[in-house]
Amino acid sequence: MTRVLPPRVQRVADLVVSQAGGYLRNTIREHRVTCAVCAAPVDGYERCIPCSGHASSAHRTADRVASLVYAVEYDSQAYKLVRGYKADNPGPSLSDMMSSLLAIGLQGHGACDAKLAGNPADIGWAVVPSTRRPDRPQPLRVLLQALAKPGHEIVLAPSPNPVSVRELRPENFLVVTPPPYRPHVILIDDSWVRGGHAQSAAAALKLAGVADVSILTVARVLNPDWAPNVEFIRVRLGGWYDPSICPWTGGACP
Repeated sequence: MTRVLPPRVQRVADLVVSQAGGYLRNTIREHRVTCAVCAAPVDGYERCIPCSGHASSAHRTADRVASLVYAVEYDSQAYKLVRGYKADNPGPSLSDMMSSLLAIGLQGHGACDAKLAGNPADIGWAVVPSTRRPDRPQPLRVLLQALAKPGHEIVLAPSPNPVSVRELRPENFLVVTPPPYRPHVILIDDSWVRGGHAQSAAAALKLAGVADVSILTVARVLNPDWAPNVEFIRVRLGGWYDPSICPWTGGACP
């Protein structure tokens, strides 16, 4: 069964549905229909091409990945949301909607992630840092500081000279806060395109001693020009957003 959201989160979820339920689309978890890692459309395979590459690498990547919604490049409202909220002057509506979706993911379904991780008693959180504008306060981190547990943040920073930032390169990130006392860390980003950026941060946490890492992104971005996505977008991405659907399972909460 889907989880009954806490009353404070249900109020936020109701607002999200009333304002954006018509254009937000839950991610889909179906065996060999969508990637077992990132929920991208696949054609009978276990994983998409990028996630298969990450799985075959020598690096230890995230133990689980979830995204709350799909965002179709370049003109969908969901895509404009996850891109526009971090503009220099995004306006309150974009920031409020991002904050609301993060609340659904962390406060509404955080227990789902904890259960899948073995119900750790002490959970840390981290934000995938930007390698493009490292000197600027990260809008996502600002939003999360109002939602996540204070004192539980594991701070990451980009290395001084990151290279090939969309590939799986854990050396592109520095773990600023020593994390071994957090057996489980949930790593948060606004969007997932090919996954190399977030998985590099996850691998850096693993190298620093974190036993279990989850990645939660607000949006799994889909390219509408990529052939496997065309029919999936047309046929499967209908209906309204349902905040009670678990982003980790695509259905019932664990």
